[in-house]
Amino acid sequence: MPTRDKAVVAHLRHVFSAADCQVLMAVMDTTTKPAQLPELVAAAANDPASFVRTHVVRALLAENVKVDLTALLTKLRRETPNNLKVFLRCLKAACNVETDYLVSEDGVPCIHALRRVGLVTPNNKTAWGLAVVRTKNFAVDEWVLRDDPNDVPTVEGSVEELSRHLVELTHQRRGGTPPADFNRQMKHRFYALTKLTGWFNFRVEENNGGQASVVEIKTQDLFDDICRKDLDNLTIQGVNASPFAH
Repeated sequence: MPTRDKAVVAHLRHVFSAADCQVLMAVMDTTTKPAQLPELVAAAANDPASFVRTHVVRALLAENVKVDLTALLTKLRRETPNNLKVFLRCLKAACNVETDYLVSEDGVPCIHALRRVGLVTPNNKTAWGLAVVRTKNFAVDEWVLRDDPNDVPTVEGSVEELSRHLVELTHQRRGGTPPADFNRQMKHRFYALTKLTGWFNFRVEENNGGQASVVEIKTQDLFDDICRKDLDNLTIQGVNASPFAH
């Protein structure tokens, strides 16, 4: 994203609430032009039977989220044509996030998609990624990668060697005999894998024969897990936070 656009997005994030953005996602479609955004909001606000008023606003109010369509319209009319252009581009990017949860059962657009494109601030500290270790007996450990990769010393070894050692350390911990510096050893090997593979979201797997390998976790799978609240409000760069969060 160009530096100038980043500044515009930061401005939009300050002016428009998450609910504002959700309403805009609900009224627009793939053919919408920037100048039409105020018109679409005005039409929805003036029609008591509009989908936005009967579904989106009602559902948000049920969650104690205030929605003021008149105020939203006023804010849109104050924006420059260029700002509206950037705004619409981000909204369309949010609409194009690959997920099975882009719209709730109540018709409310997904707030995590808006966080992905930078229009909504994450609700907690953004992690760099997520590493998972799964042993052959299907024990699963999840590790959130919160440190800047440039600040973490790594260890030497191939992808196979690092993966095997991570599995061995996991077995030691689950067996009650982890080394004293267990967390440090795990972290350094996870970050070594990120440098070798280029992945920040990955799973180290042990097969029935005791061999270890690493596979990338798809962004959509993580995004869907977050939408289902399977990951305890985790915020991950490039998943449900901007790729430029760090």
